[in-house]
Amino acid sequence: MIRWIILLIVVIVITAAVFMSVTSSELVDTAIAHRAAISSYIEERARTRLPRTFSVTMPIDGRILPIELDEGDPVTAGQIVAQIEPEDLETAVAQARARVRRLEASIVQNNDTRLELSMLEGINNELESIDRTVEAAEAKTEASEARQDYRATDLQRKTDAYEDQAATLKELEEARLADIESKVNYRTDVLTLRALEAIRRAAQIWPRAVNQYIDKKSLSQAVLDQELAEARAALEFAERNQQRGTIAAPTDGVVLHRAVSNTRVLPAGQPLLEIGRLENLEVEAEVLSQEAVEISVGDMVEIFGPAIGREPIAGVVSRIEPRGFTKISSLGVEQQRVRVIIAFDPEALEELRNAGRELGVEYRVRVRIHTEREEDTVVIPRSALFRSAADRWQAFVIRNGKARLTDLTIGLMNDSMVEVLEGIESDEEVILAPETSLADGTRVESRADD
Repeated sequence: MIRWIILLIVVIVITAAVFMSVTSSELVDTAIAHRAAISSYIEERARTRLPRTFSVTMPIDGRILPIELDEGDPVTAGQIVAQIEPEDLETAVAQARARVRRLEASIVQNNDTRLELSMLEGINNELESIDRTVEAAEAKTEASEARQDYRATDLQRKTDAYEDQAATLKELEEARLADIESKVNYRTDVLTLRALEAIRRAAQIWPRAVNQYIDKKSLSQAVLDQELAEARAALEFAERNQQRGTIAAPTDGVVLHRAVSNTRVLPAGQPLLEIGRLENLEVEAEVLSQEAVEISVGDMVEIFGPAIGREPIAGVVSRIEPRGFTKISSLGVEQQRVRVIIAFDPEALEELRNAGRELGVEYRVRVRIHTEREEDTVVIPRSALFRSAADRWQAFVIRNGKARLTDLTIGLMNDSMVEVLEGIESDEEVILAPETSLADGTRVESRADD
């Protein structure tokens, strides 16, 4: 009897277990497939930037005075933002101007040939006088020569007469003395003539020397003219440097960076300030090259992140740089990336500023670049998808209370939703993040129904 009772209990337990297995359901998370708009997008970290900044640098070597502007201060085009020591520049201009005046005075002096012309006139007059003196000396020499010939003839005549006793000894001696005197006088006149001719030859050099000196001054004029041109150019350069010493802002904007604050001697080209126009703010994202090929200029962009606030603001892809670059990720993986430039929607950026969020340069944001969009299609959560062993997209669809493994053809996909082209109809229920133990045909029940 006891054995029959035990057997009956076992049968009851087995029957209850079979009934429970047939009637129980596994609880799952589900979602309803529905028609909606969907877009595929690429989400990436990004940063704000300016397409162009204006660098204010030292125009020349010099001593810069303290710069009072701070980062963030607004400036307007033409506003004086820095000043090189004015006295140094004034001294340089004064020195250049003094050199110009000195050369101008030298040119005036060099062009004045009155003294040389007066000397030339005097020399010509002197040469005339010398010529007359030489002519007189020539005439006197000729006369001395004739007198010498006469005295020699007279001496010969007196000698012959003395030998013939037709003349006295005294007459002979007087004739000899006169002959000697005539010879001396002739030689003296010849020497005087030669001396005067030498003086005339020497004097004839003087006009040529004066003319050569005048010609030399003409050559000096060309040199002085060139030096004056160089001095005037140096003066113009010094005056331009004096104007450059007052440094103005090249554009409206704000001071992004101040490199110098106190008085310092700096070389030309040394950066002083960096100015930018925040109204031209844009966003730069570094996108993987395999994703960048899906992006086109004009694609809509959502810009979001803590710097933006709770609601994203709109932007648009304005430029895709043609050249990629290699970057090492935080995990040490080498990646090829491309810079994508995104323009803010001007109204959205203005609204953001009105809300008290003033974006600056190099602020971190995130972007969601929408590459494609479908306005009315069947969508399900992406977490319902998984890959089969045959590498096909699949999902569990609840049909008649059971989980049915279904192959899917999908279209657009993003981080949260996926477009289903085939396999699921609108209003069908899919299982989210199904367990790996879930099998086709398993009875399931949505937790949302509890």
